[in-house]
Amino acid sequence: MRKLDEDILLLGLFILLGNVILVLLHVENPEVYVSFAVLLYFLISGFGSELRRVKGIHIIDIVLLTVFLTIILYRLLSVLTGGQ
Repeated sequence: MRKLDEDILLLGLFILLGNVILVLLHVENPEVYVSFAVLLYFLISGFGSELRRVKGIHIIDIVLLTVFLTIILYRLLSVLTGGQ
C-alpha cells in the first residue's frame, strides 16, 4: 500500500474512532464533530504525512482553518452572550 493511502486510511480511522467516542459521551453539538475532524486532519498531516507533499498552505488548509475558526468564534460569542 502506498504511503498516501496509508495516511488517508489512518485519518479516516482516527476520525471514525473519535466520532464513536463522542457519540458514547453523548455529545450533541455537530460543531464538535467537525472541529475534532479538522484538528485530526492537521495533526495527521503535520507529522510527515504524504497528505502534504509540498510545504506550504494548500486550499484545503485554508478552508478547514476557516471552518474551524468560525466554529470557535461562534462558540466563544455564544458563551460571552450567555447563550447555549
